[in-house]
Amino acid sequence: MKIKGVVKPSPTIGGVATGTPSLSGTALPFGGKGDSAYEVAVKEGFEGSVEEWLESLKGEPYESYIHHQSTPAETWVVQHNLGRKANVQIVDSAGTLVLGETQHIDDNLLLIKFSAGFSGTAYVGG
Repeated sequence: MKIKGVVKPSPTIGGVATGTPSLSGTALPFGGKGDSAYEVAVKEGFEGSVEEWLESLKGEPYESYIHHQSTPAETWVVQHNLGRKANVQIVDSAGTLVLGETQHIDDNLLLIKFSAGFSGTAYVGG
């Protein structure tokens, strides 16, 4: 199998080349070449082709939940039922990212507290 890539230019220090161009790994100072991520995986015990290794990197997509807070409130109660303490991103009704204090009550319920009440959307999971 041939892997397409971009040849990286030699790294420099003060304008002086310190390594050799590399396609499969990053050129290191003083002529050394680093291993590709696949080569490291093989050294760590992975058995299989590059294609199999790339496939092994794919995880199961997480379910997600979108909470619409239509009534302005300083505390949002979000019952997401995802079965885990998921990450949360909040945007106000204008689409601006907002930070709040998130408290996971359990794996399916969280509270988000803000300094002032507003409406918007919480994106949970992902």
